[in-house]
Amino acid sequence: MQEVTYKGHLITFHCSDKWIATVWGPSADMAAGGQVVTATREEGADILLSRVRARIDRQKANGKASTPPLQR
Repeated sequence: MQEVTYKGHLITFHCSDKWIATVWGPSADMAAGGQVVTATREEGADILLSRVRARIDRQKANGKASTPPLQR
């Protein structure tokens, strides 16, 4: 498992049959869950991390610091 940070978000990622990243945000509501982003083995870790950074940037641009709460 590898870790990097981007704009206050912790990103853990690894590869089994595909690349999987879990994104943990700086806010308390994201500490309980986390977003999952994927890429194929062929795409590699660089593409995976670029997707993660793009998602974080989009959320910040839209004024969303974290994912919406789960529906009950």
